[in-house]
Amino acid sequence: MLPQELVREVFRRISSEGALPVDDLFTPDAIYEGVYANAQIRGAAAIGLMLGKVIPAALDRFRQWPIGILSNSDGTSLSIEYRSDGIAPHNGAPYRNFYTGLIRLKGDRIAFWREYYDPSRFAAAVGPNFPRLVEQWMPAGSMTAKPADHPAHTLFALLGDNKSG
Repeated sequence: MLPQELVREVFRRISSEGALPVDDLFTPDAIYEGVYANAQIRGAAAIGLMLGKVIPAALDRFRQWPIGILSNSDGTSLSIEYRSDGIAPHNGAPYRNFYTGLIRLKGDRIAFWREYYDPSRFAAAVGPNFPRLVEQWMPAGSMTAKPADHPAHTLFALLGDNKSG
């Protein structure tokens, strides 16, 4: 699968309300990181639970879709822009957000995904029950604190070029 096709497929599955698994699109040791959270999700199975169980429980009719996909020359790193739409079940308010993501691939799977978004919109939409949903679905140890020496949130750090960032 080409990198752009992989991105489109992961969003198609994320938008299935948990009906289609995403874990097979990630490497077994993949890391998914929301920049504004203090934790990383580690492992394809845990990422699958977050995207296939927690998010569908926290947001009704949640959909995400890419609006721009750029890759480096060898297709191993991608920069994506995407949007989302859904309904906050606790108050019926619409949820819309705009995201930028940095993805690193190993072969034809996602090994790393760092996501930037408006965290205030997300927090308002998922409401006060989100921590309980995370606790209910996520296995112990699957969400870990970010390392203290976590690299700067730049494309250069993602690509391993720390001379520039």
